[in-house]
Amino acid sequence: MRAAGRRYGAFTALGLIVLTLLGWAGWESNGRLRADGLVRAVRNASIDQVPGLAAQLQPYRRWAQPDLTALRADQSDPDAQLHAALALLPADRSQAEFLTDRLLSGSIGQLPVIRDMLREHAGEELDATRAKLWATLGDHSADTSQRFNAALALATFDPDGTGTLTAGVRRYRFGAPMWV
Repeated sequence: MRAAGRRYGAFTALGLIVLTLLGWAGWESNGRLRADGLVRAVRNASIDQVPGLAAQLQPYRRWAQPDLTALRADQSDPDAQLHAALALLPADRSQAEFLTDRLLSGSIGQLPVIRDMLREHAGEELDATRAKLWATLGDHSADTSQRFNAALALATFDPDGTGTLTAGVRRYRFGAPMWV
């Protein structure tokens, strides 16, 4: 009787171990499959869909991080690179510098998404972003579209205008330039 009890106890323990391993393997497989699908969606999505996808990635970040990092490093597709940087930003604030550069050089359709993601997730990096935007706005040799993008972003990041501009930057009031 004792031998049978030990045998059934060993089978029960072995069964629990097997079930635990199967559950863990299923959890890992599900996480990997879901992360792969979300990374593909980030790559192919329009830019206004990326913030929602980045939020969906949160529980799958450990599986998605390597693929997003590889996508961010791939310079053959600038849009996918931008989307990957936006998706990485909530967990990797070092993406803020790249996104600030893309904010300055991006299209008007990209600007609100990049600006809002930076405002929400950049943390301490937002001060460096503000400084770069003010520097670009005050740089007369900078491309006018970059200066325009910097001004639009600063309207959100620094609405009180507490940043500094170099002397001689023109402000416009009622269509007439005014020297500051």
